[in-house]
Amino acid sequence: MVVGMMTSATGLKAQTLIAHFPLDEDGDSAAVGGFTASEMMDVEFGSEGANANTGTSATFNGTTSIIQHDWSADLNPESFTLTLWARSEGGAGAWHSPVTSRNDVNPDSQGYIIYDNEPAGAWTFWSGNGTEDGNWQTLDGPEVTLSEWEHIAITYDNELEIKQLYVNGELEVESYDYVFPNDTTPFNIGAGGDTGTAYFFNGDLDDIGLWDGALSQEEIQVVMEQGVAAVPSGAGAGDGDGEMEMEMEMEMEMEMEMEMEMEMEMEMEMEMVVLGSSPISHLMRMVIH
Repeated sequence: MVVGMMTSATGLKAQTLIAHFPLDEDGDSAAVGGFTASEMMDVEFGSEGANANTGTSATFNGTTSIIQHDWSADLNPESFTLTLWARSEGGAGAWHSPVTSRNDVNPDSQGYIIYDNEPAGAWTFWSGNGTEDGNWQTLDGPEVTLSEWEHIAITYDNELEIKQLYVNGELEVESYDYVFPNDTTPFNIGAGGDTGTAYFFNGDLDDIGLWDGALSQEEIQVVMEQGVAAVPSGAGAGDGDGEMEMEMEMEMEMEMEMEMEMEMEMEMEMEMVVLGSSPISHLMRMVIH
């Protein structure tokens, strides 16, 4: 697969930040969406953050740690971007999930999973299409760098049916797949499975963001460098300052004004031709005589 071939087709409608889990002192998204964790177990807060713009981080022990939010349609949009910082320590077991929102109804599973798929393994993006055989459709990214902060982003555009996996701001892999939203089970941070009872993440997590559309690579890079709060909205091709939609509207207004001016000039020229006073009509008279 040639990475990047699909990116130019990203939609232009605005994407809105619908949840932000800073993980500084709790597992809530209080400032955005008002989401409060329904369960929080064995999570330590106050560890060093990914960078100066993300605050502190949360540490998960790989066996029992979890932050869980009850199922909500708002946390499972049809199109989405999910971003996070992760510092994986690997550990026993084959699969470790920093975030999971899935409903495993094999062979028609729903939702998505991010896996650190084994110690020194690879970052992977799993999704279920909900209707077709095959259960999970997977994208395997680059090798996990243990004990180092890495920025992970997954996107899905429901109109184009394109999903993408970014690591450290770079598009690593993408494919045409349909993702059916999880319509039943909880949103799990630091654990996987349908109900957060398996695939525990071992390491630190920081600054998790969820948008209701597919952000562009440029916007994902701004999130990585400046934090989730730097991109309250986007347009699929913006610079992450939340002003892209306004800029596009201004450009469209300028184009419409230019078109109207051109139409008025053409109408005036036609009137002058009819009245015989335009440079064109004068030239035509000279040629005739």
